[in-house]
Amino acid sequence: MGRLPLLQLPKLPILLTLVLCLVACDVSQQFMQLGKHLASPIDVAVADTGAYFYVINADHDRTYDQGSILVVSETGKKLRAIPTPRLASSISVAGDNMLVTFMQSTESEQSEVHRYSIQTPAAPQLKKRWQVDCLPLQSVQRVGYRYFFVGCTDGTLLRGDYDTDTLRPVRKYHHPRRAMYLDTEQGLLLAFPTSLGQPVADRRLEDSEGASGEVDNGSTGDSNSGNFVPDVWEKGQVPAHVAAVYQFAIYDIKADTRNAPVSEMHWLTYDSLATAKKYYRTSFWHATPDPDGRSSFYLSQRGALPTASHSANNVVKVIINSDLRTNGRHALTFEQAVESPHKLWYPSHLVAQRLDNIGNVLFIGSLRDRASWPREDTYSSIVVQTPAWQSKVSRGDGAELGAFAVNARGIMLTVAFFSNRLRMFKLAPTAEEFQEIILE
Repeated sequence: MGRLPLLQLPKLPILLTLVLCLVACDVSQQFMQLGKHLASPIDVAVADTGAYFYVINADHDRTYDQGSILVVSETGKKLRAIPTPRLASSISVAGDNMLVTFMQSTESEQSEVHRYSIQTPAAPQLKKRWQVDCLPLQSVQRVGYRYFFVGCTDGTLLRGDYDTDTLRPVRKYHHPRRAMYLDTEQGLLLAFPTSLGQPVADRRLEDSEGASGEVDNGSTGDSNSGNFVPDVWEKGQVPAHVAAVYQFAIYDIKADTRNAPVSEMHWLTYDSLATAKKYYRTSFWHATPDPDGRSSFYLSQRGALPTASHSANNVVKVIINSDLRTNGRHALTFEQAVESPHKLWYPSHLVAQRLDNIGNVLFIGSLRDRASWPREDTYSSIVVQTPAWQSKVSRGDGAELGAFAVNARGIMLTVAFFSNRLRMFKLAPTAEEFQEIILE
């Protein structure tokens, strides 16, 4: 086997439209007042009480020269707008803490991460602003947990500490990691590779040889027990920056606190495990915890088209069965969570929520946006999966359903970045369908 042709990557596709829109500032220009208007709403979160949703306006086209956090009640009323910088990229809520990330809007500015207190959920209060030297993609945090993390477009991982009110870079991976799961029981962060724009293809690689008889830690192992590691890697034929596209990271929070070294990168394959040739997966977009407990979560995975990624576009449930520090990839079990419901299925945003009178429900967004796909392939939907039934709300006309948040009463607020809209729905438990709520 020659060196590298099998794993050679195409050039990185164009990044998210938001990343490329770093517009030069003209202070003499007059701008409209944003107020409670919409301006490229890009993400949304919901308070733990479920009574309030928080929409972040990115003002991508610089109509207002500012962004905002729009507070919306679960009855559909826009209550207030809190001014922010432009080019917000993500929002997350855990208990009384809300994190909002912003990409730099001019070459003279830095990207920022803001921490808000939502002890009064209807009126978020800005408590801290951190300037960072990367373009933030996503944050992850858990209720009552000291640490939080932010992943950036260049692979930088930022680690935050609520006790010391600090945020600092701790890693620079070779590939961006937007899909992240925080395991608070083991003190670990699992960070999965993400493609920005159209996805990098999965790869089918031979795994029939082992480098040694040691228990697999992501780099060596006994092929008879299945070490999940491609032979080309064990033979030293693949550079680390190429391998990283098909590897997830296990970042050890405790070890990093002690400045101890830790083996982090693990090859990612979860189907065709009984064969010598395995599909190694990449392009994970989102991770969300399982409401049943802290030892499982869901992942959305995207595949390149038309046939470059066989059996891709998956939503999988990941179960942590044992100690990840000791067993690495062997500690994880992957289960398919939902069958593909549409030929244009392209999993994106996920929410796993326990709903009153229904139980555990998995909400799965599927979005082919107009920036990355030709119009005939533009499509969006949100699929609702319960143990008893499945339903779907969809838009195929370009008025996309983007990120969304859901409260325990089954009320869902969705944002449309390109068509500049919000839509609110209530899931009817008996009719198994969505009822739209008109926003005020």
